[in-house]
Amino acid sequence: MNQEWTYASRATALVASAALVLGVSACRDENEDARAGSGTTLPSNSARVQDVIETRNNWLDPGERESPAAFLARQTGGDYDMIVARLPVVEQHFRETPRMVANRLVQLWETSRDADPTPSLEEILDELGKGSSAAPRVFLGPLVQQYRVMIEEGVPHGPALAAARREGR
Repeated sequence: MNQEWTYASRATALVASAALVLGVSACRDENEDARAGSGTTLPSNSARVQDVIETRNNWLDPGERESPAAFLARQTGGDYDMIVARLPVVEQHFRETPRMVANRLVQLWETSRDADPTPSLEEILDELGKGSSAAPRVFLGPLVQQYRVMIEEGVPHGPALAAARREGR
């Protein structure tokens, strides 16, 4: 009896959780539709929320049909054929999935727009693809974060990326 109650409780909790998630997502959609139809802008205290919404548009979600190379080309304006040729070389250096590598590369590329000098996507891919494929694979996310901090501190692109790569090893 006690075990049956545990299974029933788990099933009830699962159903309630699913209903809550669906309810919250439906509310968000209604609010977004209302904002879009009203022609109003978000209040200034919602700037961070708007940044998150815009960031989500720059993210390749699991299950999307767009390839990582096509996503990277679309987000950066980079040459698709160049990306197709270089992306597999970069991917072999990092532990993330190809989809996440593409997402992190978009973040790195966006941050590099503030670097001096501003590198091209081709330069970034070439720099990240350097090194032995036999070297231990690292996570690209922390490397991008370290790079972002250094660029914000005024470190030029080349030294910032090199230092971030050393930190990640």
